[in-house]
Amino acid sequence: MGRPHSERLDICEPLLSLEQDLRGGGKTPTDAEIAGGAGIPIATYRGFKIAIPRKRHSPTLGHLISLARYFGVPLEIFFCGNDDPLTWLRRGVRWKLSGGATGERERALRVAALRTLCGDSPDEIADRIERLMARRSVPARRPTEADIRRMARGGLALGLVEFDLSEGRDELVDGPLATALAEALRAVLPQDVPVPEICVVRNMAHRDFRCDPIAPFFVTYKAHALVADFLTRNPNAYTLGIAGGLHVATFARSIGARTSPFPDLPGSDKRFTLVPLTLEPFFEHRFELADALVAAMGAKAGYLLGSARLEAPTLKPFGYLFDGAAEPRPLDAAAGLRRHYSQLDVAIFGCGDKQDDGWIQHTLKDLGIDLETTPATDVCLNMLSETGELVPLPCGKGQRELLGVGLRDLRGLARSETKLSLLLTSGAAKGESLLPVALARCTNAIVCDQAAARVALDAARKRQGQGRARSGRRGT
Repeated sequence: MGRPHSERLDICEPLLSLEQDLRGGGKTPTDAEIAGGAGIPIATYRGFKIAIPRKRHSPTLGHLISLARYFGVPLEIFFCGNDDPLTWLRRGVRWKLSGGATGERERALRVAALRTLCGDSPDEIADRIERLMARRSVPARRPTEADIRRMARGGLALGLVEFDLSEGRDELVDGPLATALAEALRAVLPQDVPVPEICVVRNMAHRDFRCDPIAPFFVTYKAHALVADFLTRNPNAYTLGIAGGLHVATFARSIGARTSPFPDLPGSDKRFTLVPLTLEPFFEHRFELADALVAAMGAKAGYLLGSARLEAPTLKPFGYLFDGAAEPRPLDAAAGLRRHYSQLDVAIFGCGDKQDDGWIQHTLKDLGIDLETTPATDVCLNMLSETGELVPLPCGKGQRELLGVGLRDLRGLARSETKLSLLLTSGAAKGESLLPVALARCTNAIVCDQAAARVALDAARKRQGQGRARSGRRGT
């Protein structure tokens, strides 16, 4: 009795694609040469490519291993689409488990990421992790919801779970919600201010999560594609600036073979400059600092582009000890870096919020500034009010200006059709910040998640209603 059809594996298409890749090297190997190199009988190899699909041979695991070794590709390349037994699927999003995990700690990270993607509640995930960690001689405490969010992000960041996404990342997008938010912003923005391009990515985490730990990665994957498309359409764009924060950190550190903001342009010798947009006044790397992220992004970009095509100046130059005392940091390095701000083609940044985000509160605390009203948000440490106006930072009798990029620079980028001022954010708390950022006219593109978009949509509609009410009172 033959094997059920559902167990058959058709590898004709991936084989033909791999053969096509070999043709690019000049001499095209014959079926006999490929079969011989892989250690497979030629009749068996040709049976995988029979023109009539129902007559094609299904390979054994040994055949797949031999072919993967011959072509120098991972085994899973022969599994594609819905037939891939190694792929998980939910809400149109595919992912795979990847990499080894050396101990319970690493396996717990993978469990957190996997079960969050599967839609389990924090309590259900905590149960699984608690059982796993109980194998230790000294069992760990039960993880909290905040612990699970951190662990889920760690599982993705360390490659224990990898996404299998389409080229356009369309399965991540909620188009109707993006359209609704754009229309609501159009109704409240001044007529001479263009509405930012809006992209909304889906949420995967259970509703009991305070914020979705998967969302920053979905925001990143869509932002990578958006920046790559922009750089392809604007071949004279060379200078990219990045700020600090969770979302920009995910953007910088997720660059790899599967996802990248740098387009693969044949024959291009384009040289990029990466610059930090902020110099955070923090005394430890508790937060993701822009200068460190430029180094991280520069390292990834260097692998892809080659170090000769990359420049990444720093705000933190090397200093000296004179007679045991530290030499003051030279300010000319910062001045030299700031000159790049006038040449920016792309700025990538997040935004703060008034809750426990930390950026706004810690910045004001470390600067020794006590404002009467907490700013609604910040972009690149430029504090903004509810109406998008710059909140001044007093300093004695004068005004303090932060060393990084200014609001005027970001507004200049946002006004230009050949520049990109890109805001990345997620979570309901951040959604309250989207309207002030849009009103500040400092972004022409926003990538956020559904949770942030819904809150921003409600805020924009509420503002529109208030505007109508004021107009009605004036009319009477």
